Amino acid sequence: MPIIKIMVLLHKAFVFKLKPDGATIRKLARFCGCARYVYNKGLAWDKEMHEKDPSFKLSYSKLCALLPEWKKETTWLAECHSQVLQQAMKDLHGAFLSFWEGRTNTGARASQHTEVGSEQRKTH
Repeated sequence: MPIIKIMVLLHKAFVFKLKPDGATIRKLARFCGCARYVYNKGLAWDKEMHEKDPSFKLSYSKLCALLPEWKKETTWLAECHSQVLQQAMKDLHGAFLSFWEGRTNTGARASQHTEVGSEQRKTH
């Protein structure tokens, strides 16, 4: 009599709900606004550079090199953590890589009115 082995894959998920106080909500909103501002400013800078030189390719290091200058120009941007701004630059660079590889259509400006779902991560 043959032995039959059955494998069952069990998926687990955890749901967390954050309940920030008023000060934390304001700080998170400020961080989101700063990230959106830097993303759009980086997008505009790329468009300007591409008009000057059509062979120009955006890179993460070029974008991050602009952050200190932008922080000096805009005082409220200096109040934001640099990691938040650097992540916005990574997101912009990733969007351009996806565009150049033909995985997406033309890039769009970041908007506060776009609904974004929560990230889902696999747990093993």
